Amino acid sequence: MRKNQLRKARTEPIRKLQGEKSEHWPPSNNDTLNQESNQSKQKTIETYSITFDIDEPGFEVLVNKSFNRLLAIVESKCQLEKEIIHHPIQIEIPKSKVNHSDDSTSHNKLQEDNSKSMNDASKTFVNLNPNMFQISFQDSTSMIQPSLSAVQMNSTTQAESASIVDNIARVAIGNSKIVVCTADLTKQSVDAIVVCSTQTIVRDNIIAAAGEQVKHAFDECSSSATPEIETTGGNLPCKQIIFRSWIFDKNQIQNLRPSIARFVTSVISYALHNKLTTIAFPSIDCESLDVDPKLIAEYMIDETYQQLKNSIHSSLIISFVLLPQQQSVFDAFADQLETIRIIENKPASVVFDKQIVRIKLTGFNNNQLIEYQNKIKQLAQSYSSKLHLADKVDLADWSQENVQKYYDYCLQRRVIPTIDIQNSILDLIGPQDA
Repeated sequence: MRKNQLRKARTEPIRKLQGEKSEHWPPSNNDTLNQESNQSKQKTIETYSITFDIDEPGFEVLVNKSFNRLLAIVESKCQLEKEIIHHPIQIEIPKSKVNHSDDSTSHNKLQEDNSKSMNDASKTFVNLNPNMFQISFQDSTSMIQPSLSAVQMNSTTQAESASIVDNIARVAIGNSKIVVCTADLTKQSVDAIVVCSTQTIVRDNIIAAAGEQVKHAFDECSSSATPEIETTGGNLPCKQIIFRSWIFDKNQIQNLRPSIARFVTSVISYALHNKLTTIAFPSIDCESLDVDPKLIAEYMIDETYQQLKNSIHSSLIISFVLLPQQQSVFDAFADQLETIRIIENKPASVVFDKQIVRIKLTGFNNNQLIEYQNKIKQLAQSYSSKLHLADKVDLADWSQENVQKYYDYCLQRRVIPTIDIQNSILDLIGPQDA
């Protein structure tokens, strides 16, 4: 019995705990050889990678259209991955020096100078690089043209010289303008003067100065309850007289702004529809209305400003002609114009989708990857071109609309312009084939 038990103990296998690792120490010669072999294999398959960004303007176009040019550099000796990173940036648009409303430069001379400017720029670049911006400069000669005719540009001067002006303040809104002055409304040489038909004393005085023809036309329209009346200028130097009603209850001050907005909007809408460019609004009797002149000035100027901003492709000159004895009203309007001037003098900006190309190279030879990286960067630099033009004095003749159009034109072709109007400098950077 005891012998059988001993035999049974010798033949029972040793159980190995789960997860237990059996090691031999010291290691056998075979184990050592296996470790060295594994280390040798690891050395032979070791890889390297380089990641770098390229923000040369226009390189993203080359990558998207001709990716094979990058593959030709690496010659299938490494793996190449690319990623386009969108990085929106703000590009400031400079303010034009030109105030076309006061500019006496003729349309033809300005067009000739701008055309010469664009041709000079094109020729200059051809000497530097035969492709970059050549089309841009040639095509833009037809785009960069003055937006106002000589008659329009001199209209404010004519209106001011037609009467004695003691005070005047003005601000440019793009190609349009707001003017505040003290003068006689009936002596303004403009396309149209505005008369508040519900202010009977001022209305009757202007109709009397305009003559019987205007009186007859106004009475005929009034009898038929026509809310909006327009007549010829009659004996006045203006071409038309625009009659608009303006009803305001001083006990409901909350209705002051909307009532002024309707009054101003009605006139400017009529002017735009009938292609009138110079409009003169009348003085406001703030005392009889018992309203703070600052409120009247704020609401009238602000509504006019908004209308002109919404009509960026039009060229209007809106004047507010106040009575000489209304100095406090003039001061209120002038202060409000200064507020608008501060807003307008802030540089405008546009958002440009700058695209950065991120490249990742993966291979077995680190030195070779560095070489490929340098070659790709050289390709990006060769695809991008820069142009610097100094002494571009004709930039001072560009209107704000011209400047805006030029920036739009360049950015659509992924060319980034920088115009320094003060120092007459133009810089361009972008792809060669823009």
